[in-house]
Amino acid sequence: QGTVGTNSNDLKVESGNRVSYLMFDLSAISGSIETAELSITVGADNGNGEFVVYLGNGTNWTETTLSSSNAPAQGVALASLNGTFEKGLTYQWPLNVASLTSGSKLSLIVKQVSGGSDVWFSSKESGSAPQLKITSSGVATNLSNWSSSVVQVFPNPIDNFVHLDASQQLKQIAIYTMDGTLLTRNDVNSKTASVYTGMFQSGSYVLMIQTEDGHWSSHKLIKL
Repeated sequence: QGTVGTNSNDLKVESGNRVSYLMFDLSAISGSIETAELSITVGADNGNGEFVVYLGNGTNWTETTLSSSNAPAQGVALASLNGTFEKGLTYQWPLNVASLTSGSKLSLIVKQVSGGSDVWFSSKESGSAPQLKITSSGVATNLSNWSSSVVQVFPNPIDNFVHLDASQQLKQIAIYTMDGTLLTRNDVNSKTASVYTGMFQSGSYVLMIQTEDGHWSSHKLIKL
């Protein structure tokens, strides 16, 4: 905020005054990044205007050391969202992946560039952490809110069914096309589940799995 850094439950973004910085660790991601979507939930304060996500040129900072001297420089714009942002709702920015690379850390900068009033987004300290959903040529995964559950997904490539076997209770299962269209969603209350996939065309899909701790994981499915 101005030249003063803060680390709290809120990611405060205000035109000309407040900028928020995010960092994600992509070291576990292999292959080229095909899609990336940033999701942020509005926390304590509604607002409106145009909010742009920029690439941050530099990762030599942490939550506790961020300052005007080591803050990443603003790089290319990756996504923009213009409208009203309501408390408690989650909003998505589909990112331009041309400047994103796997295997390293990623800094993002969120700024309000025009009009409206400031917005206070939720940080990880609030319990609603920003999430970055990545689909790569190796795997689709959700960063920032990893599930601690081990989930076995089989078979893959899939045929008429995909089966799941987890170390903790499953809560929800959803399958999307690679461009983000929801195909099926199931509420679950067990450690095992099966989803019918016989109607799917040949191609690639994203399986999203939520466990009882509220965390998500995801997998890339192949239908031959």
